[in-house]
Amino acid sequence: MQTTSDYFGKLVGMLRMADYEFLMQSPDCTHEIWRRYENFISVPRMCKSRHAANAILKAIDFPYQF
Repeated sequence: MQTTSDYFGKLVGMLRMADYEFLMQSPDCTHEIWRRYENFISVPRMCKSRHAANAILKAIDFPYQF
């Protein structure tokens, strides 16, 4: 079983592979906002489930699932 930080770190790596760039952190520091051209995605720093991680990957059309 993966820990919470494992999902966040792997999601960030996959966002970078998909040419997304870090834009900003949310004011309460719980999410990071990433963008690629006009597409924006919010990634929770404490991603607790693989289902949430897979939903983020699906939103960016990344061909990998946890």
